[in-house]
Amino acid sequence: MNEHNNPASTIQTHCASCGVSRDRGERCEYCGALYPDTISTDAPTGVISSLDNKYRVKRNGNEVSISWSWRNIKTWMMIPFFIFWNSIAFQFTTLDKALSDPLSLFPVPGIHLLVGILGPLYVLLCLINNTTITANSSHLSIRHHPLPWRNSNHFSAGDIEQVFVSRGRRSSKKRSWDVPILQVITINGSRYELLKGQTEVEFADYESLRRHILTAMNIAPKKVHGSA
Repeated sequence: MNEHNNPASTIQTHCASCGVSRDRGERCEYCGALYPDTISTDAPTGVISSLDNKYRVKRNGNEVSISWSWRNIKTWMMIPFFIFWNSIAFQFTTLDKALSDPLSLFPVPGIHLLVGILGPLYVLLCLINNTTITANSSHLSIRHHPLPWRNSNHFSAGDIEQVFVSRGRRSSKKRSWDVPILQVITINGSRYELLKGQTEVEFADYESLRRHILTAMNIAPKKVHGSA
C-alpha cells in the first residue's frame, strides 16, 4: 500500500514501517514508528510531540520545514568555563603589550589567548544559530542561520533519488552507541548527511522526519542499501 495515497486522517490498521498490527497509542509498539494519522496536518504550524520539541516541524501548504537550535546544556556550561579561562589567560599580558610586541605572545600565552578568543566566538555561534531543512516539490535545502556555516546544501527535486535513515556511531571515553543519520542520496549515487542523532532512541523520530520530507517532495519511500 502506498502511504502517500492515504491522507493523514485515515486510521491505519498496520504500521507502515514494519507491518505489525496496530495497537493503542501514537507509536508502533514493535518498531517505535509514529503513526501518520496521529500528526495533525490541518494547522499550518505544528510540533510533533514525540520529538520532545527538539525539532520544530512547520507546514505551509505543500512545503515542510524542520528547524532546530544549536543550543544545548554544554553550550551554557562553556560560558563560565571561558570566563574563568580568560580571567587567567589575560593575566599574562595586556592589550598594549600584545599590539606593541605580538611575537612575545608565542607560543605561550599566545595559545591560551587564541583559545580564549575562538572559544567564546564558537559559544556565541551556538547560542544564536539555527539549522533549517526545507523541502517541497521542487527542492530540498539545508541552511544554517543567521550566521552561515559549512555543510549548507541545496538540491533540486529531480536530482534526489531518496531520503533515508542510516545507522551511525557516536562514542565517548567509556562506550560507543548506534545513532540515526538522516541522509540524501542523489541519482548519481552521492550521499549527503542532513542530520545526525545523539541517542539510540531517536531512530523512530528520524523516520518521522524522513516521511515528512518525502511527502513534501512527492517521493515514494523505498529501501536504500545501508539504511537502518
